[in-house]
Amino acid sequence: MTQSVISPKKLIEVALPLDAINVAAAREKSIRHGHPSTLHLWWARR
Repeated sequence: MTQSVISPKKLIEVALPLDAINVAAAREKSIRHGHPSTLHLWWARR
């Protein structure tokens, strides 16, 4: 007998607004023209 156990979601899975974060991150990443300070990417390019 296989019985699937559904565990309740954790607070971070429910309360973190991932859609809003993804939209903001995409917008910030696409701004690569203009002032040199806007050209910096936070992630290391290796």
